[in-house]
Amino acid sequence: MAALNRAFGLTLPPEEAQYLELYLAAYLGAEDPWGSAQEMELRNLEAALIREMEKALHTDLSGYTSLRDDLYCHLRPMLLRVEQNIRTENPQLDTIRTDYPGLWKATRAACDAVQQQFVLPAISDDEAAYLAMHFGAVLEQNAMFRLRLRVVVACPLGMGSSRFLASRLGNEFPSLQVEGCCSVRELNTADLRLDTFELPEIKDDEILVKVVSDSICMSTYKCAILGTGHKRVHPDVAEHPAIMGHEFAGDIVKVGKAHQDKFKPGMKFTLQPALNYKGTMWSPGYSYEFFGGDATYCIIPAEVMELGCLLEYKGRAYYEASLAEPMSCSIGAFNAAYHTKMGVYHHDMGIKKGGKLAILAGAGPMGLGALTYALHRDVRPGMVVVTDINEDRLARAESLFPPKEVKEKDGIDLYFVNTANMADPAAELRELTGGTGFDDVFCYAPIAPVVELSSAVLGRDGCLNFFAGPTDKQFSAKMNFYDVHYNSTHVMGTTGGNTADMIESLELTAAKRIDPAVMVTHIGGLNAAAETTLNLPKIPGGKKLIYTHLTMPLIALTDLRAKGEQDNDPRYTALADIVDAHNGLWCPEAEEYLLANFNPED
Repeated sequence: MAALNRAFGLTLPPEEAQYLELYLAAYLGAEDPWGSAQEMELRNLEAALIREMEKALHTDLSGYTSLRDDLYCHLRPMLLRVEQNIRTENPQLDTIRTDYPGLWKATRAACDAVQQQFVLPAISDDEAAYLAMHFGAVLEQNAMFRLRLRVVVACPLGMGSSRFLASRLGNEFPSLQVEGCCSVRELNTADLRLDTFELPEIKDDEILVKVVSDSICMSTYKCAILGTGHKRVHPDVAEHPAIMGHEFAGDIVKVGKAHQDKFKPGMKFTLQPALNYKGTMWSPGYSYEFFGGDATYCIIPAEVMELGCLLEYKGRAYYEASLAEPMSCSIGAFNAAYHTKMGVYHHDMGIKKGGKLAILAGAGPMGLGALTYALHRDVRPGMVVVTDINEDRLARAESLFPPKEVKEKDGIDLYFVNTANMADPAAELRELTGGTGFDDVFCYAPIAPVVELSSAVLGRDGCLNFFAGPTDKQFSAKMNFYDVHYNSTHVMGTTGGNTADMIESLELTAAKRIDPAVMVTHIGGLNAAAETTLNLPKIPGGKKLIYTHLTMPLIALTDLRAKGEQDNDPRYTALADIVDAHNGLWCPEAEEYLLANFNPED
């Protein structure tokens, strides 16, 4: 205070100086260290506020790390102001009350609830309005205020009938905002939007389909962050946005005249997205304005049927058809592996029968898909080693594939190994093989040390498949070329499978020889697809399965029960019961319950 008095030539009264000291402490003191008990109390207050807002707004805010961090930074000076009875004026208070009455009501109620729970002094309306701005920023970003009462109209009889039906709906239900087709579309690098638009009428050689499920692929994340830098994205994507998603399944709605002999309305479908049409890399989920999986409806173009890539699906669960695509990628990788014989200029295709196989960085969703296929395909290895550096992923993998049971049932030696705990990973992995090295190695991460480890553990005539696609066009790693020359080791890469691989996946799933559900850890609605895609590397777990006609936050299967208790919603509890009864895995019974009990407007 003395320094301020000297600087400005003032003499503040003692009471004014004391008030100013308290006011400054409320803002500047937030950087001073607190004790662990105080920090914990602040974290508990932050969590309680979020829970109250989730309950009032019927939405899931658990995925917004920035919200938690922003609240934590805001709450400490706010508590000092409240405790010292320092009044602060919020110029946006009236605007928030008037323009966002639902948000204001929820925030005011949440403040009152935590005030009672934590025995706090009264939280003023001005302070509550500042908190509302934090929550409002997140909800606006997620289009919370706009999605609740939006409906999509799609009619197989054409746009004229659709518009007539939309007009009738608007007249009968004034509270509904009638939209067109809904999808997640890419407009530019890292720019995905939940958009609504009208599909054109299909041509004679096209097919209109209803998408039911789409699983989000890491390749879609790469597409989103690269934009036109991705090989499959058109340069004019800003003018003609591409629908995201390529691992999808659903129902055929309307068939053009050219295909009515083979496909009928009401048929279930899935498709092979790796079209390779006339030498291009165009693919649904990357390259087409009206063709992709993160949509309520889409139009399948003529080239898909021409190539035989549209498949009738006769199975029970849509998600199994969606997951046939990522499974086909691993199937294609196994089929593309090859081995040689000295002096013979002929390659034996496929992994080595009874050989030693390693899946590096393999406890994620794609690695687990490769593992279930390795254990249950016709030509099998005698040993499989799965490595990772994440103990939680490894523990989940081992619970799904207990090595003792695998040995008894399938006769295969299975090991789960955390290479982060090894002083010399290459030497210790080779030791597991008895010193021979591996016949087949699949690298499931585009990380140079993992690639180099893959090279280092190859045995004689070992085949390394670099499965994971990098985003860096200059990505490189060291490889032992002494072994290439003298031990016939070799490297290759595959991207996607083909239609035969898709069919093999569907057949193995139908025969219950493989269970692609081992890849799934989360479910959500179309409203969650864009944010999930853009943040995919940051979200733990495996595959994120999107049901495109539902509005639902992305939620982990392990969190279903807590979600039911938190929202007092027995549907989530029932889903948790079904999942728990199936070893914690998504299953046809869970999907059927979800589609029957979670309405699109929920």
